[in-house]
Amino acid sequence: MIFNSRFQKIVIIGALVVLLLLNIKLGISTPIGPTITYLDNSTRSIASNTTVNSSEAGGYIFTLSLSSVEQNRRWKAYVGNVSGSLTLDDANSYTIFSWDLGVLSGEIYATRNASVINWSNVNCSWAAAKNESGYGNFSNRSVDERENVALSHTRLDNITGTFSTRSHPSMQVGEVTIGANECYSIRPYVNDTAQSSTFSELLLTDGSSLPNSRIIYGTFVKHNATAYNANATHNLTYDFEMLVPEVGSDAWSSSTAYYFYVELT
Repeated sequence: MIFNSRFQKIVIIGALVVLLLLNIKLGISTPIGPTITYLDNSTRSIASNTTVNSSEAGGYIFTLSLSSVEQNRRWKAYVGNVSGSLTLDDANSYTIFSWDLGVLSGEIYATRNASVINWSNVNCSWAAAKNESGYGNFSNRSVDERENVALSHTRLDNITGTFSTRSHPSMQVGEVTIGANECYSIRPYVNDTAQSSTFSELLLTDGSSLPNSRIIYGTFVKHNATAYNANATHNLTYDFEMLVPEVGSDAWSSSTAYYFYVELT
């Protein structure tokens, strides 16, 4: 068993809920499943059609400017709060001592792959698509494009189109350090508005080569941060916001499971 100064622990959960409350114990070197409390989910209602110039008769030429906001069902989001503690347990989960972490910090990861992540090999998704010299480069997005194909994301809002810039703080993934602005990333909104200072989400992988690479979405724990739906009336706060893709096929009517990991520091 290995302990380090950051008291790091990665735990795995499989979830299809929107808001997550995570109760984490540290005592063994393999991931454990925390308690999940389902809270809520919501989506935008579909608007009816709009009548144009119903009072005008024939013989006219109408010049129109149409604007539409349509719900994107090829993506979904997870938002919520994180709670946790450090414990010293035996093999039967009996605790001899525990530590309250107080204000939490750390990272949250999500992947649609059920198999255990190779955490020692995590890097930016583009880094797994190496050239003949053994080096990755920003322009090679083969890993991301493979995920587009797997999820039938063929439109401009696909994974590569959504994660199109590199703007994020540095991230510590176990013993691996991801430098600032290295990975393709997004900035989920705050108070219904684009932002560049609070939430950020990185596009990662745990494979050193294309055939072995699995996409991982990584974000930061931000304690009681003003979130996407905060305003003067509802001053809501969350610890994390994360977007993940759903199957993009028009015929798709099911849901994709995502497996969550938490690393507290």
